Amino acid sequence: MIEILTLGIFALALIICLSLDISVIAALLIGFLCFFSYGLYKGFSAKQLMVMAGKGQKTGFNIMVVLSLIGLLTASWRISGTIPYLVSFAVNLISPDYCLFFAFVLNAALSLLIGTAFGTSATMGVITMSVCMAAGADPMLAGGAVLAGCYVGDRNSPVSSSASLVAVVTKTDLYQNVRLMFVSAAIPFILSCLIYLGFGLSQTYQEIHMSLGDQFAQEFVMSWWSAVPAIILLGLIFAKLDIKKSISISVLSAVVLAFILQERGVEEILKTLFSGYVSKDLSLSKMLNGGGFLSMVPVVIIICISCTYSGLFEGTGLINTLKNGVEKISKTSSPFTAILLTAITTALISCNQVLTVILTKQLCTNIQPDKQKMAIDLENSSILIPALIPWSIAGAVPIATIGAPVSSVIGAFFIYLVPLYWLVREKAVLAKERR
Repeated sequence: MIEILTLGIFALALIICLSLDISVIAALLIGFLCFFSYGLYKGFSAKQLMVMAGKGQKTGFNIMVVLSLIGLLTASWRISGTIPYLVSFAVNLISPDYCLFFAFVLNAALSLLIGTAFGTSATMGVITMSVCMAAGADPMLAGGAVLAGCYVGDRNSPVSSSASLVAVVTKTDLYQNVRLMFVSAAIPFILSCLIYLGFGLSQTYQEIHMSLGDQFAQEFVMSWWSAVPAIILLGLIFAKLDIKKSISISVLSAVVLAFILQERGVEEILKTLFSGYVSKDLSLSKMLNGGGFLSMVPVVIIICISCTYSGLFEGTGLINTLKNGVEKISKTSSPFTAILLTAITTALISCNQVLTVILTKQLCTNIQPDKQKMAIDLENSSILIPALIPWSIAGAVPIATIGAPVSSVIGAFFIYLVPLYWLVREKAVLAKERR
């Protein structure tokens, strides 16, 4: 009973913070106090509980370093002109009749490069949503195409904080995970492309005219050299260089370009790397502002607090009862079914990817002891499901950024085709093994 009460207080804190638009950090701190108090109630000393919390904290250190570097990457790519160049180049490819298809594919491409749904939605997402609206597309489908595209890279990219988080908590190799993620997402991606193409061919669209390149040209030197940081990052990733080194080298190349090509001063570059880029043009600010080390501080704090939970849960046995329930579901259905249902439940309560991953991993460890399989199962559930929860920051932020309706989650086909495909695949494999 005390276990349910403890978790219930935590869930209530999350709901209240969400309802009152209070940072989820406050709820996480309340959760820490609840779980710490539970440990004291069970007879553990404060010193023992701090050791447990510290054990979980060690797991998150690597991801915190990666997150900090990603903040520098997104800022440096802005001030060097990399993101403006890539966005303006991509928008020129859009045809009105295929605007939904291009909205999905172009956001998928950019998110694979920068590894963040939020960063993609604020740049390519805003542009492609505007293009779709100008062409007369259904707002729900347009928003869904953008949201789905943003999460292709948020899940699959080697520079994604989500991918790094899963690799760290499961103690698996990031690049091996990425390879398997591409394999498991291939069919859902193709199906999503066909669905958006089908909707495009079944409707009539208006002609559109975009002068985005001219707008960017007033603030940046639009040269192909601006694409160099992206090319370097891709090359190093394919060469399987350590992700921290890959990002660092790309950031360095972007800083050089910002200084030489864009003629930005050292002070401005350093300020941008720390606090993010601020556009001189108000009309471009929504697309370009952001990035920087400070932009990742809230996420780092969330991970820092969340990672203490795993140590406390394991040490105090707080979620053992829930673990038993998950194991029963697994035995009557399949491991991924149990993991998927757990991810849906934790996403509904936690309202963010980080906690969904950590809680799901903690609850489902016994039903999927294979680390590599657990990593892919988490990628196919805990990373994507939060984006479909309207009150989760994973879905609410990109949708609000691009100005799409909440119903856009219905049109984000890729996001739920991946877990559905993986579920059907597992069922087929299990049925074959039983024969």
